[in-house]
This record gives sequence, structure tokens and C-alpha cells, in this order.
Amino acid sequence: MKKRSIGILVVGICTLLLVACHTQQQPVCLVGNTQGSYFSIKYYDENNVVYADEIQDLLAEIDATVSVFNDSSIISAVNRNDTLVRTNAMFDSIFRFAMQVSENTDGYFDITVGPIVKAWGWWKQTNADVSVQQTDSLLQLVGYRKVRLENGRVIKQDDRMLLDFNAIAQGYSTDLICELLESKGVMNYIVDVGGEVRAKGCKADKQDWIVGIETPAETRDSERKIQTQLPLRDRAIVTSGNYRKYREVNGKRLSHEIDPKTGYPVSHSLLSVSVIAPTAMEADAYATAFLVMGLEKSMHYLKEHNSLQAFFIYEDEQGNMTTMATEGFFR
Repeated sequence: MKKRSIGILVVGICTLLLVACHTQQQPVCLVGNTQGSYFSIKYYDENNVVYADEIQDLLAEIDATVSVFNDSSIISAVNRNDTLVRTNAMFDSIFRFAMQVSENTDGYFDITVGPIVKAWGWWKQTNADVSVQQTDSLLQLVGYRKVRLENGRVIKQDDRMLLDFNAIAQGYSTDLICELLESKGVMNYIVDVGGEVRAKGCKADKQDWIVGIETPAETRDSERKIQTQLPLRDRAIVTSGNYRKYREVNGKRLSHEIDPKTGYPVSHSLLSVSVIAPTAMEADAYATAFLVMGLEKSMHYLKEHNSLQAFFIYEDEQGNMTTMATEGFFR
């Protein structure tokens, strides 16, 4: 999460181009800013009820729980070793799922990477060049097996350890908005929080929701181009890439993705990973893990875990942009 700003613009009833002559139901559209990024929500409700207030309250609760940029959040209190803080159900859910993904990926996904992410300047959005000595020292504070959740408290092996939920929080936010909509009886929607997308049902014309995967860009400011498109129904998709979120230090481009095993920004031929999973939180976590793992290790993992599908964009040995997808990705 990048900021605390939360806002919703109620676009109202979206205007669609309809093939049929008769009037079809129009979706309710909500757009706004949250977690230093954007969100976009479209859904069909029989009475066109706008749930903007409920969604805004939910996003505020998420921010107050897991944002490292909010000094009064639960995770900030945990990182300060505040003895009075107690976690809530939202925090516990993310923590436990993160531990599961860490175990499944042999630590390539790790929410205890906070000290290194902070050292590289990503928490304060400042440039930093971390020395080998600093990295070696900070790596002693990283390791998902060094923390546990016990009766509403996070128990750390070392008080200097810092948690960072940024690689999973937006996916979780998407899922919670979906759950809220379903609790209201909404069964046809698409929710996008910062690129973490989940869809259910279909549009009014019975067509699937369509999502696009961006072509890796030259720079963060390059024009956005679509590499490929695919239908999305009753599942989520998240893309992790190192081509827009980066920082230049001493002439080198450094990815925002940190390898928990080395303490350095990821540097390999893999440019982006798009993961399809039942939930956005799962897709979010594994997209991050795969970007860190690289193509070969990711493909090996996916052969043994067919509940996930993935699409990779990478540079081959000749420097050409190439793609690879698991068998079920476009189904």
C-alpha cells in the first residue's frame, strides 16, 4: 500500500453499446483511489443500488489494518512492537494465508521481508543503495518461520523484524469487495483494485467479462499496450511485473520486487507473470512468488499445482520478448 487516500467516484449507471434494440440492464460503476492506486468496480443489481458507502468503509478498515504507510494501523503497531496492540480477523486472515504461501513456495514469498524493503527505500519512496554488509545484516531479520500468530499477538524471534503485506493486500481487498457484493445478492460483477481483478457471472448480454494483460513497457511512463486478452468468469487474475515499479540507483534500474533469499531486487529475464486463481489474494501472492522465483522454478511448481494457471512474458537468450502459458490459462 502506498498511501492512505481513499475515495470513491460514483459514476452511476454505465452506458454500454448494446447490440439489441431493447433496453438491457446497465451495470453500476464505482471508481476511486485507494492504497496509492485505483479501483474500478462494475456490477449488476436488480434495483441499481449503489454500495459506495459500504465499500468505502471496507477500504478504510483494510487501510487501518494492513497499511505500513498508516502509522496508526495494526501492522504499524506490530512493527513498533506495541505491547497493547491486538490483531483482528482481517489481519489474521492475511497473515495465515501468507504463511501458507511461504511454506508452499519455500520462502520465495515472505511477508517478513519488511526490513529489506524499507532499506531499499520503498516504504518512503526514496532512493537507496544497500551495501552487501547491510543486506547480510538485514537478512538475519527475514524468515517466515521466525514469526507466529498467538492469541491476537504477533510473536517475533527478533523485535527488529518488520512485516509487509503489500504483496497481498490489494488482492485481499478485491476479495473482500467481492464478498460484500455477494452478501448483497450481487452475482454478476468485476472488481479491480490496483490491477488485482476478480470477476463473477457475466455481463447483461451473457458475455464474459474481458481482461487484458499489458505488454511490458520500456519505462514506467510508456504508453500502455495490451499483449493479450482473455475472458474471466468466477476466478481472479493478477499480474506482477518489474517494468513500471522500479527505481534507478547509480544508473541501474532496480525492481520493486525483493528476493527474500538474497535481499536484493529481482534481476532476471522474467518481465511479468499473470496468475489465474480462485481468489485475488491467492493470485496476488503467487504472481509475486513466481516473479521472484523466475520462469524455470515457477513452471516446475505449476506442474505440481494445477489449481493455478499462469502466463509469462520474458526475454529469451537473444533478448527477444517471448511468452509462455500453462495449458489451462486461456480456457
